[in-house]
Amino acid sequence: MSSSPAAPILVLRKALARALAQGHPWVYRQALATEPRLPSGTVVMLSEVQNGTPLAWGYWDADSAIAVRVLGMGTVPTATKVGAEIQARLEHALARRLDRLPPARTNAFRWVHGEADALPGIHVDVYGNSATIRFDGEGAHAFYGDQLALPALLVAAGKAVPIQSVVARRRRGQPELTGAPAESFVVMENGLRFMVDLVHGQKGGLFLDQRDNRARLAELCVGKRVLNLFGYTGAFSVYAAAAGAAFTDTVDVAAPAMAAARTNFELNNLDLTCAAFHAEDAFAF
Repeated sequence: MSSSPAAPILVLRKALARALAQGHPWVYRQALATEPRLPSGTVVMLSEVQNGTPLAWGYWDADSAIAVRVLGMGTVPTATKVGAEIQARLEHALARRLDRLPPARTNAFRWVHGEADALPGIHVDVYGNSATIRFDGEGAHAFYGDQLALPALLVAAGKAVPIQSVVARRRRGQPELTGAPAESFVVMENGLRFMVDLVHGQKGGLFLDQRDNRARLAELCVGKRVLNLFGYTGAFSVYAAAAGAAFTDTVDVAAPAMAAARTNFELNNLDLTCAAFHAEDAFAF
């Protein structure tokens, strides 16, 4: 996070006071009167007129079409208070998740849903004793940086989630590892078992924001034949089969994904004679 005693004030070309007050978390580059030369991650304030009262504050992204991700209204707090506010939002988001999750049946879940948890530009997922972070752009990485390293996440997680390693992902470059995440291990979601690979797998092998959709599908497919296109590692198919689907076809162009989907069926003792895995282009299929 880059900040100074007097955070730069950016003047808006468009009248956005109402939208910002209603919680809109983004300011696009074309909405600014002029484009400053600032490092990504710099804390800035927004005003509708030159030298006017700040409307809101957030962090700058020098490369993204979303120039400013808004974190709060009014004047920017001190750096210490900004850090404390980020920690408080992390803790609040975790409390909301854990309030709905039975830990004996689910130990993989999305902790932070970015803008929906007032933490724009990041998603944090929990997989057992590990966490993964996805930064949406260089601004997010530069701003949150140290605040989302393993020690900071441990403070936010408290005793509720025993985080031992962190995998941080950016749009470009290799994942950044803190601690020693296992190459592959098994997690649970609603009592079903899934193999995940946090270092090499896309999203770790399980799109955790789809948990409720998978549970809803399970209610609809008893006795049905289910076609899962772009199925990746087959989580929707596992839910369908476990709920009593007559047959599942899982399709994804990536052969390793289909191998992982088969493994997930085996982990849950599901009947492979009632399932097919197709490493093919979904449109051609």
